[in-house]
Amino acid sequence: MDSPPDGWIRVLLFGNIRECMVGAANGFTASDSSGRAEAYFGRVGEGICVQAANGRIMVGSHLFEGEVLISPEQPFYFSLDGKFYRGNLRLSPNKGGNSLQAINHLPIEAYLLGVVGAEMPSYWEPQALMAQAVAARTYVLSMKIRFGPGRCWDVNRTEAYQVYEGMSAETATVRAAVEETAGKVLAVRENGRHWQLLPSYYGSVCGGHTENSFAVFGDRFSPLCGVSCPYCQPIAKAGLWNWEPQVYSLEQINRRLLERYPSLGQLERIAGIEPTRFGAIGRITGVKIIGSNGKTDFLRGEDFRLAMDPSGRKLKSAIFQIRSTGQNYEFSQGRGFGHGVGMCQTGAEYLARQRWEYDRILSYYYPGARLIRIDYEEQDRKL
Repeated sequence: MDSPPDGWIRVLLFGNIRECMVGAANGFTASDSSGRAEAYFGRVGEGICVQAANGRIMVGSHLFEGEVLISPEQPFYFSLDGKFYRGNLRLSPNKGGNSLQAINHLPIEAYLLGVVGAEMPSYWEPQALMAQAVAARTYVLSMKIRFGPGRCWDVNRTEAYQVYEGMSAETATVRAAVEETAGKVLAVRENGRHWQLLPSYYGSVCGGHTENSFAVFGDRFSPLCGVSCPYCQPIAKAGLWNWEPQVYSLEQINRRLLERYPSLGQLERIAGIEPTRFGAIGRITGVKIIGSNGKTDFLRGEDFRLAMDPSGRKLKSAIFQIRSTGQNYEFSQGRGFGHGVGMCQTGAEYLARQRWEYDRILSYYYPGARLIRIDYEEQDRKL
């Protein structure tokens, strides 16, 4: 099956489902990877049932070999289990043949309509929304270039990349922000090399200072060195600037760390944890893991946090104090929400309220990055 055209993004909606309901306002065509077998489905109410079938895919009563592309008729959107998305839907059987991947193919600007309002409240200041649109556009393109060639999707729809809610996140203010900044991205030139897209990370509440990307993610880009941000505190939501202490037992710590990092099994049983590296305002950027056999290992602070709390909603950031209380560890004095790298979204909103324009906000949080407009079809040449 052909890849989508340049200027399109592949978003993993679901990675392991056995069946789903697919529909479209004016019907859709389902075609297999060869393009020789296809079936048309008209208006179908709540949708047509799609099922994994031993390496094949059943769409209604039609059985397809391998991958299936769902192409909706005008106005070119489809529903998947009652949620609406623009573009096309690619269904791909997983290894073993009893489950599916569901991947949304759509133009980048249409994708952003479902991201900006999911990542930032759509009632926030227009200049903050425009800064968010540029950051989100740059981020997804950088992820596509960096990871897309090695797999059948570029990003997924969750916080692991950036939240994508499809058409439910679209509003007039979001559309205006995307259209006003259409094609604009952030580029960086490191060590005299050619211009390249910046992985423009961003987070909700940085806690007072954004963090160096190398300390958190291990990649070096000068615009991601971290800047002071006193701007998020005045308007941060309750429970995001400061948050409640959390307690985990050593048994929980063992289970959660070993589930995520089986290599830690070399320590036999985890006997203790100890922060060893810190960022600009005390964010933990390195944790020593101590084994019962005397061996030790290390994790980045953000990796440790998300292993302990994959939701990221209890340990809201890696800015906290760790204290042992025997068989338990208390995580206290927590501050901020998110990894802290790049643009602080709440800080951006504060600055927009102070009449900062979006390009100035971006320049503050990504110092040295260049704002450019790209032609998607000639992306490499433009950069």
